[in-house]
Order: sequence, then structure tokens, then C-alpha cells
Amino acid sequence: MYRILIWVLWAYGSVPIVGQQVWTQDRGQGYIQLGVSNLRYGEIYDKEAKATDIPRPITERIVSLYSEYGLTNRLMLSTVMPFHFLTNSELIADWQGPVPAASSLSAAGDVVASLTYNFFEQRGWSLSSKLGVYLPTAKVDKASGLRSGYGVFSHQLSILSGYSHQHFFTSIELGGIIRSEDYQDKWIVSAQIGKLPGKEGKLTWILGFSGTGGIMQVPGQSSVILDGLGRYTALYQNEQAYLTGYVKLGYHLSGFWTLWGSVHGGSAKLTGRNLLYNVALGYTFGSGG
Repeated sequence: MYRILIWVLWAYGSVPIVGQQVWTQDRGQGYIQLGVSNLRYGEIYDKEAKATDIPRPITERIVSLYSEYGLTNRLMLSTVMPFHFLTNSELIADWQGPVPAASSLSAAGDVVASLTYNFFEQRGWSLSSKLGVYLPTAKVDKASGLRSGYGVFSHQLSILSGYSHQHFFTSIELGGIIRSEDYQDKWIVSAQIGKLPGKEGKLTWILGFSGTGGIMQVPGQSSVILDGLGRYTALYQNEQAYLTGYVKLGYHLSGFWTLWGSVHGGSAKLTGRNLLYNVALGYTFGSGG
């Protein structure tokens, strides 16, 4: 059966971009993808989505392992295991205000495990639901504001829909993330359109966007307490929101291997201001090539 492996790897301005896969793997089949994302910024978007300086520019590299495995022909288990390498640079010359400590942090991010169930697939149309759990495996350095994730239990529920026909496909995901410990709950949306040009189908291009924002107003000083000095790094802030577009290209190297590259950018609130670049290598197994 025709399958499309599509996934937005991880993080725009240190906000996790939710993976999107409406088409589940068949039983015993799977996919593994190892990717690296790079981002450097000296400005962040404030609450009004305007660019403002931060005291120490941030460099972030994220190495992520993404996997899918078909438990049945309709039920798929997927996981995301990120590892973050974060550093902040020298204090800018004209900074006035609190000064985060100079530091670096190498730590796991929040591990995500999800179950996706496909309950309708006919004539190219597909409809699935996804239930995900974010584990609090991230670390935080309070003195510098560097952190590798939210570090709290979270749950995600999404509905995914897609359509594929020969060398063309499109899909959309709508859902929400419920976080514990007074963190703001978020809505999420992601959509994309893609094509496999040529008869051999070795090249795949995808255009899409992803976005998230708060479901309800945050009370009082809740964000100030939760964010700490992190408000000067834009790393995993309580009230972060974004709408980002991306271009993704894939090249099918052989029967099992695919090379991916992507660029992400857009408008946001409380995130780093710059483009994010990602490269990844994917491996398909259990399908006989």
C-alpha cells in the first residue's frame, strides 16, 4: 500500500513542532529518522511579536531520534527522543537589566511517545486520531535560563486527516496539548502539501506551516515565576506562540534510506528570532524495500 513518511523534525525557536503522520505503518513495519537542527539568535520576539535584544545570544543544536512502528495495520506507536546542546554567548555591550550567567547545557529534552489510530482509509482519504504523552525528562539551569524542554508531564490529543493520489499528498493536524504544573495549555495546527515529481519518485518536496497558541489567558504572575531568567533566552516559555512556514526536501537514496533537509521561519511570540535549519536521515524497515 502506498505510504508517505512525512514529519516536521523538531523545534522552531525552541518550541517543539508537533510531528504529523496521518498514515500509520502496517503491522511489523517501521521508520527511524535521525536529525540535527541548528538555531542561533540574539533577538527574540516579545509578547507583542516585536523583535527585542537578549543579554546573551543563544546557540542551540538539537539531535533527535524519531521512530514509528506498526503495532497493527491501523495502530502505530511513535516516539521522539531529543538531545539539546545549548550555549549562551558574551554579554552584549549595551545591555541594561538582569544578567543571566554565562553557561552551557547538554541534556535530553522532553521525550514524547504517541499512539496513532487510523479509523478510516478509502480512495486516498485517511483519518486518524493521536494520543501523546510528553515525559518530564528535560533539564533547566536556573542561573542562566538555559533549558532543554518544559520538564513537566503533558498530554496531546489530535485529529489528523490526509489525502494522497499517485505522486501528490496533503494533510492537516488539529489538536491540543495539556500541560501540568500550571503551564498554559496550547492548541496546535499543522498542514502541508507535497509532491513526488518524476516517474521514479526519488525526490519529495513539501510546503507547510505549523502553529500553536494558548487556549486560555494566563493568570497574574504565573509566567514570570515559571519562566525565571528563561524570559531572557526564549527557551520553552509558558506563553510561547508561533506560526511558522517551512520548505522540506527529501531524496530517496535507496530502497530503505531517505535524506531530508528543511528550513523553517515565521512570526512568533517569546521565541528566538532567526531561521531554523534541519537535516535528517531516515530508514524504513520491515517493508522489504
